[in-house]
Formats: sequence, C-alpha cells, structure tokens
Amino acid sequence: MKAKNNIAEQNRKVKQLSETFKKQIVQRIVKNLLDIYILQMIRNQPTWGYKIKKNIEAEYGIKLRHGALYPLLNALENSGYLTSRKEKHGGRIRKVYEITPKGIQYLDAYYKFLSEQIQTRDIETFAGRTDEKQVSI
Repeated sequence: MKAKNNIAEQNRKVKQLSETFKKQIVQRIVKNLLDIYILQMIRNQPTWGYKIKKNIEAEYGIKLRHGALYPLLNALENSGYLTSRKEKHGGRIRKVYEITPKGIQYLDAYYKFLSEQIQTRDIETFAGRTDEKQVSI
C-alpha cells in the first residue's frame, strides 16, 4: 500500500512539474513573440493599450509594463502594421489600435511559416527523442 502511495505521489509531482514547465514555456514564447500576440488580438478586435495589457495578463500570466507595451505598439504603428484613432469609451478618450492590411500579411506569413515548420519536422526527432523510454509531458 505504501508503494502505491509513493507512486501516486511521484505521478502527482511529475504532473505538477510538467504544468510548471508548460507555464514557463508559454510565458517565454509570448514574451518573445509579443508583437505576434498583440497583432492577433487586435486582428480579432480593435482595442486600446490597457485592454491589451489586461488580456495578456489574464491569458498568459505575464505582467506587461507600460514602458514595454506602448513602445511596442508605437513601433508596430510606425512599421505600418497598425493604425490608431481616438475614440470615446466610457467617458474616456482612448487610442484604439486596428490592424492594417500589411499587419494581416505579416501575421499570415508568420502562421504560414509556423505551419510549414510543424509539417516538415518530426517533433520527436526535433526534441531529441529517439526511444519511447523518455518521460512524456
């Protein structure tokens, strides 16, 4: 009975560790591809900076500083991927961002490249797995 409890405890710890790794990986990907996530969010619905910040915090657990978000939004706008306009929302004037055709082309190119990479790579080989004895997550 004690051995079964130890195995169950080990399985629980492995699952917990796997979830921790997954969260870390997701956060790393989002931080490195923040422009892509922001463009996709705006493609789905034009929005303003604070709402983008709150959505990323809620969805990915990443707290964006204003000093990181707004320069990125400005760079995306200066590159022609976004446009902005002033709108009144709830009594406040907000700078609402909207994706441009160039921004849509950029996203489409990214998704096409990602799709090609997934289709042409054997993920098991890419991850260095050569046998079935390795732990799956």
